[in-house]
Amino acid sequence: MNILNNFNIIFNDIKNIYQTRFNEFINVLSAFITILLIRFIIIGLNNLFINDNYSIQYFVFYIATSILMMGLEIGLIKLIFKFIDSNIKSQFEIFNYFHLLKKYFFGLMIFYFLLFLSIIPGLIFMVVKTNYEILSIIQNSIDDIYFQQLISSYFTNLDFFIIAILTVTPILYVTIRLCFWNYSLVDQNTLGYQAIQHSLQLTKGKELEIILYFIIFLIFNVIGVITIIGMLITIPSTYLFFAKYYRLLKSEI
Repeated sequence: MNILNNFNIIFNDIKNIYQTRFNEFINVLSAFITILLIRFIIIGLNNLFINDNYSIQYFVFYIATSILMMGLEIGLIKLIFKFIDSNIKSQFEIFNYFHLLKKYFFGLMIFYFLLFLSIIPGLIFMVVKTNYEILSIIQNSIDDIYFQQLISSYFTNLDFFIIAILTVTPILYVTIRLCFWNYSLVDQNTLGYQAIQHSLQLTKGKELEIILYFIIFLIFNVIGVITIIGMLITIPSTYLFFAKYYRLLKSEI
């Protein structure tokens, strides 16, 4: 299948990397483990606020840890690219790219805004179907034990199917078209909106191919998570695959 050509190219390249440069990949693996440990520590600290989720302290903690994890995500992607370019020096380089946070944050806001726009058709259908009463229905049903019966009085099974099509399909499409915006921003140090535009260029006409790869790596990572230790290889390998896929698509335009 032509759709698997790029997969075969990248798979063979990564296979060769593991055979010849696995000692360098250990740095990437160590960086991922470091991030994983930090995430577990944050989860543990989060339990301190289990009965105080609306306090100022929890809000500050949530913002600070979210910024930290976002910065480490940027660092991991950058480390992957440096590994591809044989320019990696230490796993602790993941802490060196917090200066990209501002650009990354605005890119993320654009990404979520476009996702929100994509669900508007589904929202419009629900509003029209309920004769513009959907907001009051939701508001009045918060404590209503008969909420499901209330919803059923407005929507049939066919309506739920239509709502799913009108929301899931555009969300999936937008997600696929924008899946490389963060790779573009980190790799080329571009602005958020430029990274979004670049992702749209890269993914044009590649939608089915990307969906197939997502499914393959979803299964790959589920197996990794089930085996627990396996995810230490499957998740970094997924980052590596899509970083190389991004570079490959970039070379084609």
